[in-house]
Amino acid sequence: WDGPKAKLCGMGLSKVKFTASIIFLWTTRMLSEVRSCLQLTHDIFQVPRTLPSATSTGWKAPATVAALNENNEFERLDVMIIDMPARMCLASCVTIPKLIVGIALLYGGCRWFAATESWEDLILNALALEFVIGIDELIFEAFAPLRAKQTVEKTKLVHVHPEDSVGTIRDDELVKNTLWRLVQLFLCMVWAYIYTTKLQQVIPNFPADIHTPCSGYLDAQASLLCDFMQDSAECFPYGE
Repeated sequence: WDGPKAKLCGMGLSKVKFTASIIFLWTTRMLSEVRSCLQLTHDIFQVPRTLPSATSTGWKAPATVAALNENNEFERLDVMIIDMPARMCLASCVTIPKLIVGIALLYGGCRWFAATESWEDLILNALALEFVIGIDELIFEAFAPLRAKQTVEKTKLVHVHPEDSVGTIRDDELVKNTLWRLVQLFLCMVWAYIYTTKLQQVIPNFPADIHTPCSGYLDAQASLLCDFMQDSAECFPYGE
């Protein structure tokens, strides 16, 4: 066949391991994004709707408390209570849309990587998708007032109940969380391989269509003309 071998064999799917590695990294990145959304949702709903002392005495507890350092300077803003309307507003306007965007970008990014026509574009597409993920933070950093940015950075969600504190994590829970993270790592690897070889619809059954025929061509293109310590006049006479 005398067709455009270089262009056809330059597609991302012509190198299964390389494309699967990029998809694995992208899946790991989006898993981190989805996990952060779920963790934020969990933290929001773990903050009590009212303080136990305020319920028993009838005293209306403040929603936020300003914490000062030793020099009586503002250090952070502790969110003590979040009522149900505020929880639902934060979930519907912040965490749930971000979660939906993350899942959509996970699948759309994998499909885009599989359809990439060259290895160079594969790297550029990965950088472009990483830029898309950070658009919200970029807009906030560029247009939010300085005082608002400082307030957001210093705002902390306070878990009043001791069992919600990070310092109370037991050793068995730490081992369980570590094993669960290792399972997630394995699932990301499995997803990257299965999607590249089975689920992608860019070139169905592509191992028989492009991977096998292009393997020999790519190996020939990557082979060295001159062996180690070989006379260049014998193997590369074009410079004469």
